[in-house]
Amino acid sequence: MARGVAMATQQQFSYFKSIYDEENARQTSLQDRAKNYLSLITFYSAFILFVVQNLKPDTLTFKLVFVTMIASMLAAFLLSLWSIQVSQYEVPSDPAEIIHHFGKAPQEDSDFFDARLVDYTAAYTHNSKVNDRKAFQLTLAGYLVLAGIFMHAIYILLKII
Repeated sequence: MARGVAMATQQQFSYFKSIYDEENARQTSLQDRAKNYLSLITFYSAFILFVVQNLKPDTLTFKLVFVTMIASMLAAFLLSLWSIQVSQYEVPSDPAEIIHHFGKAPQEDSDFFDARLVDYTAAYTHNSKVNDRKAFQLTLAGYLVLAGIFMHAIYILLKII
């Protein structure tokens, strides 16, 4: 960093590290949500197949509702699975690279914290975009699960009426 430019304090550095850590926690939360959706969809699909054995789709209306129900659950399953794929997350910095750039003279703390602040900002920005994509996929999956359950309820109501 050039001299004469305001330098980051350790408290400012801690703030940027904390928002990076929050994004990592969000990543974990999204993975947990995807796992929950996968479990719910698997369980509910087994339930659907069990119920259908007793209430087989016999008319075009029932077949259409049944296919829509299965398609919704399958799409939700695939979106949930896609959201937990291994993604390229950015790490804030490589400790070996930092040490390599130290040189013979010790780096000033303010310069060190400025560089780490930039590292955390870049990692947060990248990881946030990855998590936003995953959150969108899981939002769609959630709506598809609801659509599948709704279609299942319609299927049962039509069979009962």
